Amino acid sequence: GFGARWEIEGTWTVDNGVLIESPTKATPPTRLGPVAKTKIVSLDSDRLMLRDGARVVELRRARVPENLPPISRWVFAMARSAEQRKLFGIETRNPSYPKVTQLKRIEGDGVFRISVNGQGRVAGIEILESTGNATLDGAAVAAFQRWRFTPRTVKELVVPVSFRMRGF
Repeated sequence: GFGARWEIEGTWTVDNGVLIESPTKATPPTRLGPVAKTKIVSLDSDRLMLRDGARVVELRRARVPENLPPISRWVFAMARSAEQRKLFGIETRNPSYPKVTQLKRIEGDGVFRISVNGQGRVAGIEILESTGNATLDGAAVAAFQRWRFTPRTVKELVVPVSFRMRGF
């Protein structure tokens, strides 16, 4: 509830823009949970913004982990790209989760760099980090090829994708 205080000790690591918390001790002990993985939205000197599913969580200076290792070289580009997509995107639908991979319960996360020409059309797509599955990568590339932007507003985007089973 409100006003409750609890403390967690453990290790913090960052892997490709994901904060990985590995708790080893908690007060009260009921707060000791499994390893948690949360996507980093942004990090500056006094706050850390994390995406936990559909919500964004903000941690102020007092709660930002000490000695946080360097974060992914793509995190800031992804945050900037998300803002550009929102401001200048005409058609930017998220990739659809292919049924064949859903049936096989295949999941994956990836990061893609999208080059946009002066007419606002996608000129090229580079896989910076594969989802680990060619079908998922192909679904992301196919969706990105259809993206459109206001002309002369966006040159490059770094976009994360996540194909995850929900409710199973």
